[in-house]
Amino acid sequence: MNITGFSRIESIGSYVPEQKISSEELMDEIQSETRFNVPNTWLEDLTGIRSRRFAGPETTPSDLAIEAGRAALEKCDMDPKDIAMVIYCGIDRYWVELAPSHRVQR
Repeated sequence: MNITGFSRIESIGSYVPEQKISSEELMDEIQSETRFNVPNTWLEDLTGIRSRRFAGPETTPSDLAIEAGRAALEKCDMDPKDIAMVIYCGIDRYWVELAPSHRVQR
């Protein structure tokens, strides 16, 4: 077998939603103190996570991946048409089949 050519990762991008929610706000929302007798600081104390980002109900994982792709393109000197492959890795199941890579690639 004779293989010619090469591949490389030219750039990596990331994107996080604008909305931020603290662990304490999350515990307030589920009324942890009154319903479960658990203090509002429990989640942060347990995990060390003070806040997390939150995407709205209309935002899909591939929407976030598209923004990350745009961020990656801004950091490199490539025309999007020259990209031969998009690798999408996710654990969501909002589509029955086919990874959302084709949405990201467009």
